[in-house]
Amino acid sequence: MTWSTIATAALASFLASMVEFVEVLTIVLAVAATRGWKPSLLGAACGLAVPLALVATPGVSLAGLACGSLAAGLAAVLALSAWRRAAQAA
Repeated sequence: MTWSTIATAALASFLASMVEFVEVLTIVLAVAATRGWKPSLLGAACGLAVPLALVATPGVSLAGLACGSLAAGLAAVLALSAWRRAAQAA
C-alpha cells in the first residue's frame, strides 16, 4: 500500500465519522429541546456505553449477534417503555 492510498482511506473514514457525529448531535439536541437535558444526556451515555460494553466483553462480537435477537431486544425495550408510560398515565 502506498501512502496516498492510506491517506485517502483515512480521510474518507474521518469524514464519514464526522457526518455521523453531526447526526448524533442533532438527535441529542432535538431530544433536549423536547424532553430536557437529563433524558438527552442519559440516552447519549447509554448509546456510548452499550457498544463499548459489547466490544470490551471478551468473546462477544457484533457479528455473532443475530439480527433477530437484536430486533427482539429493541421490541422488548419499546414495549416496556410504552407499558411504563401507560402505567404512569393510569
